[in-house]
Formats: sequence, structure tokens, C-alpha cells
Amino acid sequence: MNYPTYVEMARELSARGETTGHPKFRGKSWVNLMGESLECIDTLLQSASLNENTHKAVQKQEMPLIWLAITETWCIDSAYSLPIIYKMSETNPNITMKVVLRDDPPQIIDNFRTGGSRSIPKVICLDAESLVVLGTWGPRPTELQIKIMLKVRANNKLLDKGNKKAAVRAKEIITTIKNWYEEDQTESIQAEIIESLLY
Repeated sequence: MNYPTYVEMARELSARGETTGHPKFRGKSWVNLMGESLECIDTLLQSASLNENTHKAVQKQEMPLIWLAITETWCIDSAYSLPIIYKMSETNPNITMKVVLRDDPPQIIDNFRTGGSRSIPKVICLDAESLVVLGTWGPRPTELQIKIMLKVRANNKLLDKGNKKAAVRAKEIITTIKNWYEEDQTESIQAEIIESLLY
């Protein structure tokens, strides 16, 4: 599906109190997170802009590409990164952005794990004609990934074991993630996409 279709699907699910993904991601806290993600998406689609360097770099892309984003509607990292990546793709007709859900078959993410994890979002750059994989990006900007990766992994293990403190820690991690993105203003994402997904 294209990115606007994905966003519209998320809105419809949110209105029904539902979300996407594995059943363990369909509880109230995940639906609430999806609502927060939609607010972020709306803000970025309305107000985020490409810097001059990004605009020039994207305009130079001549070979037709597909940027395939793997995500789920509740993913806060997707909410902060995919709108600006979509805006980048929209500035050049040689770039087409598509979205697939991580937990829907076929589970493409299993070929693009991050350190063994099914972390999202993951954006795969494909040659539009041959569908050869040219590069990948994700699940988040490198600086942020380094900052929180160990905390996220440790907390996910606690969540899987049903540890009650894990939910509180998860909220703290999400706040850290949001604050980082707000401060960065999509600059890191733009720079990394130029390096990872243009050929």
C-alpha cells in the first residue's frame, strides 16, 4: 500500500479502538500508542520540511527506486520517521514509497532483522526494475539507536515475562524517544536516508 493509504487505515483502526500486528500488540496501551503516533504523523505531514541539502540530493536521483517501509500502526519510531521519508519520496517521481505491515505474511522483516530483532520501522531500498535490494535504513537514527537500544531490549524481555514494572519503564523509554525526535527535528533521518537509500 502507499503511505497515505497506510495512514488512512491507521485512522480507521484507531476510530474502532483497534491496531495492527501480533495479538500481543492489540491491547489498550498499544491502541493509545497508535493514537499518539497518528497525532505525530499529522503534525509532521503538515509542518516538517526537507532541508536544502536533502532536497537537492533527492532531486538528483535518476534510477527508479522503491522504498519499502516495514512497520505497524502503533510504532512511535515510524510515526517520527516515515512522514519525512514519505515527503522525500514525493519530491522525485523516480522514488516510490510503499508500506507493508511487519506481522502480515509474508513476513519480510525476517530477512532484515536488526541484531536479530524484528525492529521497526525498516525501510528497504529496491531497484524498481529488478527488485534487487540496494540498501536499508532503520529502525531509528543511529544516535538514538545507540542511546536506547540496550534499555529497549532489556525492557522487552521483562514485558515478555509479564513484569509489571516493565510497562512503567516502557513509558519512560517512549518519552525519551519522543524527546529525542522533537529535539532533532528530522535532521538525522534526512541525513541518514540520503546516505542509505539514494543510489
